[in-house]
Amino acid sequence: MASALTIGGFILTQMVLNQQRRRDNALHLKIDELIVAMKGARNEVAGVEGAAEKEIERLRAERGD
Repeated sequence: MASALTIGGFILTQMVLNQQRRRDNALHLKIDELIVAMKGARNEVAGVEGAAEKEIERLRAERGD
């Protein structure tokens, strides 16, 4: 019985994590599309979530924050 509950809990956890990843990917796509579509926005910022921390800080410094 305990094994079944453990396996069930693992499966449910994976289902929730997969749903969160899909939602995050969709949100990043929408934000990237807005960045590309805006005049004056820097296209290099689209997709920056995969960049190293130093690259993000460099982009932030260029913007003036």
